[in-house]
Amino acid sequence: MVNAKANMAGGKGHESDKYYENMRFTFKGIENIHKMRKSLEHLTASVVGGSSATLSMEAFMTELANSGWLKHIRAVLDTSCFIVECILNGYPTLVHCSDGWDRTSQTCALAQLMLDGYYRTMQGFQALIEKDWLAFGHKFQDRCGHITSDPNEASPIFSQFLDAVWQLMQMFPCQFQVSIETVVFCKILMALIEIVLIIFLSSSTTNI
Repeated sequence: MVNAKANMAGGKGHESDKYYENMRFTFKGIENIHKMRKSLEHLTASVVGGSSATLSMEAFMTELANSGWLKHIRAVLDTSCFIVECILNGYPTLVHCSDGWDRTSQTCALAQLMLDGYYRTMQGFQALIEKDWLAFGHKFQDRCGHITSDPNEASPIFSQFLDAVWQLMQMFPCQFQVSIETVVFCKILMALIEIVLIIFLSSSTTNI
């Protein structure tokens, strides 16, 4: 909520309730891209890094909790469930984050995944990513950070979405035609595309 108020000074933030009747604002506790980046850095360094093999189970769970990663995934899922509840209760619902291409894509895509079985099919899952991530303008290059970009713009937004999908699949495995392997494949494919682009750009720069 503090971030939303601060962003209003720059022309972002949220709508003013004086222009709308019978509207209720609800601010949800999803952290910004910088907190998410720090969380992933802690996770990869302390939990899945080379030193993690020597951790006891207690130390492993402590480091996992300290990273805040699962807390952030829960916040994204909680917000998505709130959107679903609003829609099922018949309330017109508007969702957006400060810029509109990070938390908005996460929560709206997850809400649709929960509401509509079509998006839990192979074809529907592909359409969901194309619609709410690619067509909606998620900044993959900046957020993934593997190609020349501002390191302060990097953040694991799409990875969090895939993690949240995986969590839903663990809880409701019979509700998905999409397999866990498909979700993992999306992450691997994204990484491979980034590597190819890096090689292409490097070669192009060399040839010029």
